[in-house]
Amino acid sequence: HSCSSLTPSTMSPDTMHSNVKLYFPEGGRDNLFALSRVSFSAGTVQRTSSGLPYAEHARIPAPPWRPATLAELSKLVVHRPLERGYCVALCKLLEEGELAQVQAGLRAVRTRFGDPRELNEEILEITVRSLKSKCRNVEITNVLGLNIDSANLETTSINRSTGLFAGLHIDVWEDKVLEKRHLCANRISINLGPSHRYFVFVCLSAAEMKSALGEPSIGSDLESLACVERRFLVKYPDFPVTRLRIEAGEAYFAPTENLIHDGSTSGCSTPPFTFALQGIFEF
Repeated sequence: HSCSSLTPSTMSPDTMHSNVKLYFPEGGRDNLFALSRVSFSAGTVQRTSSGLPYAEHARIPAPPWRPATLAELSKLVVHRPLERGYCVALCKLLEEGELAQVQAGLRAVRTRFGDPRELNEEILEITVRSLKSKCRNVEITNVLGLNIDSANLETTSINRSTGLFAGLHIDVWEDKVLEKRHLCANRISINLGPSHRYFVFVCLSAAEMKSALGEPSIGSDLESLACVERRFLVKYPDFPVTRLRIEAGEAYFAPTENLIHDGSTSGCSTPPFTFALQGIFEF
C-alpha cells in the first residue's frame, strides 16, 4: 500500500468532535476535576537526534502545553462510559493504605531485600480486587507488570528490538484490521508513585485518522496502520496532543491499539513506578 502520495482531504480532523472521549468515573458532572488534569500541546514535532536515542522520523508533542477550557471539556468528556475502544478513562485504583504498602514493597525491591515476583503478585491481587469493585467487566489477557521510567522524559516507550525511543505510536499486540482496532484489548497503567506522570494521546481513532488522510490507496492491514500513524502526524502537525495527568494511586484505561499515544514523565523529578495490564476492562 502506497504511503507516498496524499490527496487533499475534504474534512479537517478535530479533537472535540472525535469518536474518542474522556471518562472520569469519580470526576463529577461539572468537569472541574477534568480541568485540573487535561491539557493540550501545540501539535507534534519530529524528534531531533540530539540527546535521547529516538527512532528515525519519531514525533513527540510540541510545546507549549495549555490547559483545557470548560467549553472544550464539555465536548471531550462523557459522563457515562463509552465502548472501550473509544474511551480513555482515569480512575483511582489504590487507596492510600494500599499505595503505602506497595511503595514499601518497591523500596525493599530497590534495596535488594524484596522479591519483585512477590511484589508483582501482591500488586496484581490488590488491582484485581479494586477493578472488580469498579468495572462491570474485567478480563485480564496479559500482565505486563512493574516498570520504572526515567524522570523528565517527553515520551517513555522504547522499542525493545531496537533500543530506541518510539515517540508517539499505536500499539500492535493484536493483528486486527484498521477499522476493527476498537475491538482490541485495552490497557491499564497504574501510577505507583511517588510522583505524578502523564498519558499523552492523539484524540482520534485509527479509522478517523485514515478518513482524515483521504487517501484511497491506504489499506487496512498492520502495515497500513503504521502508514496512517506516520502520515497523519506529518500532514496535521498542528493537531494537538491531549495530555492526562495521573497522580499516584490512579490508573488510566485506554485503547492503545486504536490511538496514537505514549507515556510521559516530563517535569517529574522523581521516576515513577507503573504497573500495567492488558485485557477487557469496561465500566
